[in-house]
Amino acid sequence: MHHILKRQIKRYLGTHATPPPEWRELFESVSRTYADFDEDRVFLDHSLELSSKEFLESNRRLEKTRLQVEKQAEGLAREVAKRTKDLDKRVVELEQAKIAARNVLEDLQVEKEKLDYAKIKEEALANDLKKFKLAVDNASELIVIADPEGILIYGNKAMETITGYTVAEAIGKKTGALWKTPKPIEYYKKFWETIKIQKQTFKSEIQNRRKNGQLYTSMISVSPILDKNGGILYFIGIERDVTKEKEIDKVKTEFVSLASHQLRTPLSAVNWYTEMLLAGDAGTVTPDQRKYLKEIYKSNQRMVDLVNALLNVSHLELGTFAIEPELTDLTQLTQSVIDEQKPQIDEKKIKISSSFEKAIPRILVDQKLLRIVIQNILSNAVKYTPEGGTVELFLSIDKKTKNLLLKVSDTGYGIPKHQQDKIFSKFFRADNIRGKDTEGTGLGLYIVKSIIEHSGGDVWFESEENKGSTFFVTLPPEGMKKKEGTKTLA
Repeated sequence: MHHILKRQIKRYLGTHATPPPEWRELFESVSRTYADFDEDRVFLDHSLELSSKEFLESNRRLEKTRLQVEKQAEGLAREVAKRTKDLDKRVVELEQAKIAARNVLEDLQVEKEKLDYAKIKEEALANDLKKFKLAVDNASELIVIADPEGILIYGNKAMETITGYTVAEAIGKKTGALWKTPKPIEYYKKFWETIKIQKQTFKSEIQNRRKNGQLYTSMISVSPILDKNGGILYFIGIERDVTKEKEIDKVKTEFVSLASHQLRTPLSAVNWYTEMLLAGDAGTVTPDQRKYLKEIYKSNQRMVDLVNALLNVSHLELGTFAIEPELTDLTQLTQSVIDEQKPQIDEKKIKISSSFEKAIPRILVDQKLLRIVIQNILSNAVKYTPEGGTVELFLSIDKKTKNLLLKVSDTGYGIPKHQQDKIFSKFFRADNIRGKDTEGTGLGLYIVKSIIEHSGGDVWFESEENKGSTFFVTLPPEGMKKKEGTKTLA
């Protein structure tokens, strides 16, 4: 019997009580039940003990896992914070990159617009160049381009028209080699010195020969084209055939010469008869008659001067004038010209000073021609200087070139800047002096330039309007070269 059942029977029936036999079966059944309960309790206790251990183990593992998770969470948080910081940095960088990209796009757009504009300009320039080339190709003047050594690299259509040679025949050869005529060494020396050393434009009137052998006269202009450093890139030459113009000018000059000669005789007669009347050879003249005769004589003298000037021009242009050099004291010759001008100088109360370098050697000059040169330059200085002005004359030898140098300066009206390139032209008179002096012919300086250039010298000037002018004349140390001719200048 189960001990719990025994204890309960004793409790309720007493220690010495004996249960009835009919209860035995019941007691055995209950005892078995208690035994089953014991087994179950033992099992349950064992299970509970096991569960508790498992719980504690699980709890320990769980705590360990929690700590690991927390540690991982902290690490993750730090990583997230770091990643977030990096991400923020990347976001800033991306924003900056976005701004930079936008700026680059804007710059690219600006550059594209510039390129588009440049392309438009380039196309416009290309079109302009086409038009320019078309104009140059079809110009009536011969236009050539040569490299720095003078080798022809371009010629227009006028080359064949003027010279008879095709462009293909001339390309690769020295410019003008096919059609030029021989010229003095001095000419070529001056030509190359002007365009290669001085890097200035060279202009000249020359004679060339066409392919058919015919001579023709042309005006040439050769200019160097320079780079930004002043080096020569190439030369541009322009040649204009002036043969017909020269022929027409020759006819006009011959006509002027003939007419002037025909006028000279009656004008001389008027002079003689006027002088006779003024001298009383035909009887006494009244004061009024004398006044009128003087006006006639003065006007006639102006006509004589004009005729002489026209004759001089015609002789110079036709090349018929002679140059007869002789050893001359230049100081004495210059002083005699000053003395001739004294009446006009004194009349205008002009202060004149002259300076002659000592020991100027006697050189070969045509006294008549050089006198004409000095007379024209000095008389212009006197004529175009107001009353009370100053005229200075210097005669010296240039220390570098040994050339004779004549310099005449004045405080006169000067020459307008826009007209200075015309001052040596025929019949030209500057605008600012026409109203002040109506008697000039505009031929004096043309004659001066022609005489000096034919004599191997040079003439130029410096001038400022309302302040005065300075004219320079040079002659080489050997003087003027002799030239045969049938006429002398008046």
